[in-house]
Amino acid sequence: MTLRICCGLVVCVASTGAIGAPDGVVSPGEGWTQMFEGVHGAPFSGGSLSNADFVGESSAFNWWDSGAGVNRMFDDNRADIIDVWVRTDADTLHLAVSGPNVVFNNWFAGGGPGQDNDQGDIFIAIDASGSGAAGALAAGGGHSSFGGVKAVDFDGWSPTHVIGVQYADNGGGGGGFANLFDTGTNTEIDGDLQFAADGGFEWAWTVAGNGDGVFEFEVPWSMLGYEAAPLGAPLRFSVYTTQNFPASDTYDSGPAFANGSLTEQLGDNPGDPDSGGQLGASDPGSTGQPGSNFVGGSLGGPPSHNDQVDTIEEYYAWPVGGGVSCPGDANGDLVVDFDDLNIVLGAWNTSGPMGDVNDSGFVDFDDLNLVLSNWGIACN
Repeated sequence: MTLRICCGLVVCVASTGAIGAPDGVVSPGEGWTQMFEGVHGAPFSGGSLSNADFVGESSAFNWWDSGAGVNRMFDDNRADIIDVWVRTDADTLHLAVSGPNVVFNNWFAGGGPGQDNDQGDIFIAIDASGSGAAGALAAGGGHSSFGGVKAVDFDGWSPTHVIGVQYADNGGGGGGFANLFDTGTNTEIDGDLQFAADGGFEWAWTVAGNGDGVFEFEVPWSMLGYEAAPLGAPLRFSVYTTQNFPASDTYDSGPAFANGSLTEQLGDNPGDPDSGGQLGASDPGSTGQPGSNFVGGSLGGPPSHNDQVDTIEEYYAWPVGGGVSCPGDANGDLVVDFDDLNIVLGAWNTSGPMGDVNDSGFVDFDDLNLVLSNWGIACN
């Protein structure tokens, strides 16, 4: 059994199941590759070199209650995407996300209407096609099993699957629920309560000391269309949060470096179509506060900057490593080169995890020597 201390001084007791089941803890030595916006974000360059996304956007604090015509503001950035990790073995894709606590059903965030408890969903859009980035996915073709589709579409790439977290039970009851959705067939492949170790799609959570939610997911490669890990194949994925209700757009997404200048502004004001170069969260004609809000009209059209549907064009790019060991590979691209050297030097004398290629908990000469001794190796 695992003891979890949850918000509201509720003590949650849950079984972690069999050895190897997700536990909601990202630990050194488990083989995780941390995603950094400025390293793994594609197809645009730039962004954070310390987190998976910029931290503390105003939209992560707010949602627009169109029924009441008022903004609902949390007392912290409940919907923020902060860190993302990925790893894989021969049979399973492992993903982890930290930051958002907006899915917890026993959470105090101000005490007012629309502030506390479960105020959102978490999604991970995955392109596991194994081919190059191409195409688009309209909002109407996205995840729809939580009561309807969200006002989120994709341009320049087309996710084949979406992980969704509907809510996490930290004392409010119900057991939590998350699932894996196939966008090709518009069906749920598998869904589970939290901590259910059944050998299929599985998920678990913890709450960090700073109040951030930490979520870990396991997806069998067979559910993504492979008999085993497709070594070296390109994997693309993006993480985003929305309000609970159908046709709601995003609070936040990661990576999203380009969204403020090149692509559609996510987490913007209600009524903001992002057309005519109006990419800010306070464009003329928009109302309320930036954050997740209800989007009316059809969600079946192609991605466009002339509507209120939030368009995700950026993603984390990661070649599947499978069981391949690649000593000295700091960024997970299965090649040891100047990118890895720069990551190690940039994190010198820190606790990592960026640059800590030997998983010792510190970036030092041992990491530098591991990069240099494997220089030029292509592990794929």
